[in-house]
Formats: sequence, structure tokens, C-alpha cells
Amino acid sequence: VIIGWTGDTPAAQSLARDLSLSPAGELLQQFVPELQVLRQPGSARALKFGSTGAKAGGTFVSVGQQLEITVQFAVTPGATADKFGFTVLSSADNSDPGVNIGIDLDDELVFVGDRAGPLLGNYSNIWVHAYVDHSIIEVIVNNRTALTFYASPMSAKSSIVDVFGIGNGVSAIVNSWSLDSI
Repeated sequence: VIIGWTGDTPAAQSLARDLSLSPAGELLQQFVPELQVLRQPGSARALKFGSTGAKAGGTFVSVGQQLEITVQFAVTPGATADKFGFTVLSSADNSDPGVNIGIDLDDELVFVGDRAGPLLGNYSNIWVHAYVDHSIIEVIVNNRTALTFYASPMSAKSSIVDVFGIGNGVSAIVNSWSLDSI
């Protein structure tokens, strides 16, 4: 288990992570499973988005400023989508655009807001795990690339989570949970 400073402020530590090695000797990381106790009972939401971009199950993926989100993106051979992902902390009236968390296949990058890191691991099945805690967003992609981003939501109404760039050969399965305070 590892915990580190998140960077932009000396007062914030990252969420705890389990470290392991892949069969190829790559360093892997994932959020510790103990964080699942923060999930509010009855708050689970699951949606599927097909490679045509059609949503099945609702308008928004989730609503809240304290969330756990997992997304499994499937990219078919020959997919023409170049950037896709999901937005957190946006508002329904579009007054707050929120923060994009996504994949840039052309540049082989993972991005959270204006921060980016390398897209490592499998490109056809991309696993994204994120925790949103009001203004701090922590993301791990494919258990390899981790990014932390500090957001400034405009108000408590900046709480919408939704997908973008789905279609053109990219589909997604999204799961989300509202979280109790730590």
C-alpha cells in the first residue's frame, strides 16, 4: 500500500493504492478495495453506451460531487473516435463545463483536465477508475497511469457526470456510486 502527496497543495494526500507487478514485470497500481466501504447503499448506477453512441438507461451517468466511477471502454479495430471519455463536475445548464477525463488515441495519452500522461497497457479494452471528492479528482487508467487534478466547481449544481466521444467504434460500460464523506 502506498500513499503520497497529491502535489498542488501540501495538505492533501492521495488515496491509498495497492502496488503489484504484472507477469511482464510492469508496476501496477489500483485503489485499495477498502475504499468501497464509502459507497452509499442504493447509489449504484450502471449504464451502457454502444459503439453508435446511443445511451441505454438514462440521460446522465451520475450526479454528485463525491463519486466513485469505473468505465470500461471497448475500442474496436478500425475505430475512428480519437478522443473519448467522461466529464465530471459539470452543470446541467452548461454554465460549468466540468472536467474531462479521457483517452486520446491519436497521441496515446490519458488526460484529466489539462494534465496528461501516457496511455499504457491495452488499447482495445481501456479501464478507467476515478474518485471525485468535490475539488480533487484522482484517476488510474489500465492500472498503470495515475493522474490527480484539482478542480474548481462553480457551485453545488456542478455535479453532472456524462460521457463524450462515444461511438465510431468506441463503446463504454459505466458504473458509479455516490460516496460518504471520509
